[in-house]
Amino acid sequence: MCKANKSFKEKQICDEKVIKWLMERYQAKVVPVETRHSFERFHSPRLTEAEFEAKPVIMLLGQYSTGKTSMIKYLCNEEYPGSSIGPEPTTDSFNVVHYAEEPHITEGMSLTEDTRFPFQGLKSFGTTFCSHLRGCGLNAPLLKYMSLLDTPGLLAGEKHTTHRQYDFNKVIKFLSDKVDLIFLLFDTTKLDTTEELKQVINCLRGNEEKVRILLNKADLVDEAEMIRVRGALMWNLSKILVAPEVPRVYIGSFTRNPIDPTVMNTYKEDYLDMFSEILWCVNRARSRKINDLIKRIQVVEIHAGLMTFLCGSKWKFPNSPHGMAKMLNEGRIRQKFMEYRIIRRKMLQDLPDKDQFRKIAVETNRKDWVKEDPRLMKQLHDFLETDIPAALVTMEYDENPSAELQFVFKDLIDAIEKAPPIPPTSRLDDDDKVTAETTTHGGNTRTVEVPSQAGGVITAVGAGPPQAGGDPTAQGANTQTGAPKTKVGISDPPIHVYKKATTPPVVPSQA
Repeated sequence: MCKANKSFKEKQICDEKVIKWLMERYQAKVVPVETRHSFERFHSPRLTEAEFEAKPVIMLLGQYSTGKTSMIKYLCNEEYPGSSIGPEPTTDSFNVVHYAEEPHITEGMSLTEDTRFPFQGLKSFGTTFCSHLRGCGLNAPLLKYMSLLDTPGLLAGEKHTTHRQYDFNKVIKFLSDKVDLIFLLFDTTKLDTTEELKQVINCLRGNEEKVRILLNKADLVDEAEMIRVRGALMWNLSKILVAPEVPRVYIGSFTRNPIDPTVMNTYKEDYLDMFSEILWCVNRARSRKINDLIKRIQVVEIHAGLMTFLCGSKWKFPNSPHGMAKMLNEGRIRQKFMEYRIIRRKMLQDLPDKDQFRKIAVETNRKDWVKEDPRLMKQLHDFLETDIPAALVTMEYDENPSAELQFVFKDLIDAIEKAPPIPPTSRLDDDDKVTAETTTHGGNTRTVEVPSQAGGVITAVGAGPPQAGGDPTAQGANTQTGAPKTKVGISDPPIHVYKKATTPPVVPSQA
């Protein structure tokens, strides 16, 4: 039993019990503030013991047929019960893949009562959603250390919202607050970013540190095409992700039998780094729980402050739908949000969405609106400023995964280490290149390397043929043989691509 410092008020805890100790302090110091200000109606239900002690959870998110279910099969080396893999939308439920001695399926309502998982709060989304929630037990070594959450593929248009019969975006927001890691999958053959995808990515706001982007099915394109595919993906994401940093993209073909095995050698570092992210997910689980707890407390504090500012110096509005609507009109909410942000010195990004806040607020009653209690707020700040630092001091940190957990990935790592390289015949040697200078109308000259063969002839292919009947050395063509460097004039645009064509061998005549 290791001793804690004085901030633990003479209570002795050890590293293994620090999370349980924090849960007790949360129940005593934070829950009263949540209850007083109806925090559950505006955000999420109070935290449960299972959410503090559950195994790490990795959520897979993306459009349909991007390989989410196949990714789980790749990691577990087996399909989970009830799974289906295909080019069409195959997963219509949220499937929690967890460890079990025998494969089985648990229905949604039973899963929300299972204290092994942090999903008790999903009951607030109603029975319709719970009918689209399942637990899938599977005997896989990886699942002894974590659970995997397979989500329905994102659909286009009205099917994304009206056909679901539950608020998909709210569910994703709730789950993103609970899980430890989020894999956002994209397909090399489908890079379009729909409005539905943008909405879902916006639901991840506040949990950006959990998101990892995976570009799947890399075995369907070659290296040259992959450069364009990755560029297109980054361009599309730049219009959605509001961040100056370029997100890390892990490229690969996450299946045990890729069409082109050389892809595992080409993107070896991406595979290994992705495995490291999964391994670290286990070791950092307790740190992540504390980090999420701090974020929740900050949201509770902001929520209580906004209620206080909206109540004003005294209650002036009658307890009626008309009075509530007058108190919570758009102009007044916008004004009070600004006052709170300036006086309390909060960042604009930390405040809730005003429209969503008002939508929920107009459905409340007068009795739900109370000002901050100084005594309760002091307890909340004491938990944040005293108890949390004390717990962090007590915790032991070890980034190195256990030998047992590393052994789970041994077969995957061995397959990558043994993956064949790209055949030398498909690479272009320096001796097989010829340099061509292309000059634009603006006078700029650039040098490009193009394939060549000894004794060949440079010909123009691509945008626009050479002028018929003209000089063969005019714009768009060149017949100089054996020249190491050829200067050709091209239009701007289009730009012609030049390559070396072979000439037929000369056969000596028979005497």
